[in-house]
Amino acid sequence: MNVNEKDPTKVNDGNELGVYMSTNKNMVDYAYSEDGSVKNNHIETPVHLDEYGQRMKYIKLPSCGVIIEVDTANLPIRKPEITSYLQGVYNNGAVGDEWIADKIPPSDYKVMQLILNAGLHPQDKIKVDIDFSDKNSLKNAIDFIKTKFSEIKEEALLYKKFLESLSDQDRLRTYPYLKKKWEEYKAGINQ
Repeated sequence: MNVNEKDPTKVNDGNELGVYMSTNKNMVDYAYSEDGSVKNNHIETPVHLDEYGQRMKYIKLPSCGVIIEVDTANLPIRKPEITSYLQGVYNNGAVGDEWIADKIPPSDYKVMQLILNAGLHPQDKIKVDIDFSDKNSLKNAIDFIKTKFSEIKEEALLYKKFLESLSDQDRLRTYPYLKKKWEEYKAGINQ
């Protein structure tokens, strides 16, 4: 976390430092379960076009969101101090309230779901619910997410090799051209 040097109770954007919670699970799922700012969460590549026609020099790897349910009965919680210029995006504009705690001990939360953000689109999220009637459910979910991450990373590393095999000019042609060449490249490997 980027702690503000002048005020250690705040982060650099001026918001209060702590564990944020929301009463709106959908908002948590779609807004907070993905962290696009994770450092070193990509593979560097030669410059190429992505599906939106933007020049990219990396392939983003998935991040993992962890949805937890917090029992606040014995937990000191409060409304967070939100910097004035961020008031308009309080709780990401979603229905519900945000709360904050300085810390949450393990006895006051349980993991409900793991989400692997495996692509650019909401349908690319891989969600695994935790079944509390099965003592191995969390471990199995973690193992499943790790396996899926490894598969996606291997595909990204192969795509990097593919990009490196192309000329600068070919990497910057249209995305449909790149996609067609990628399918041909994979087919050639699988023969």
